Amino acid sequence: MVGTQSSADYLFEQSKTYRSRAPYPLTPFGQDFKTVAELITAETATQVYSVNLTGFDTHANQKNRQARLLKQLAEGLQAFVTDLQQNGLLVEVGGQR
Repeated sequence: MVGTQSSADYLFEQSKTYRSRAPYPLTPFGQDFKTVAELITAETATQVYSVNLTGFDTHANQKNRQARLLKQLAEGLQAFVTDLQQNGLLVEVGGQR
């Protein structure tokens, strides 16, 4: 438990190191990507991050719901990529050469 608290404290402190100026969607998914970009830019010693966009497994109003979710996905990813590009980190994070 001490290790977990220590890790949480570390991430909390790192989260205050850098504030992104890139415009992110105000959706929870978009804001999660913003947090990840801020932690990456702050050079946090974490190699793997995870964000979630749920709600795809539906059989009611599927077409409209899927369209809305895919829009959230596209907007969140675009903001994340733009942020990383602006900070010179896209190649390092994305593995592109």
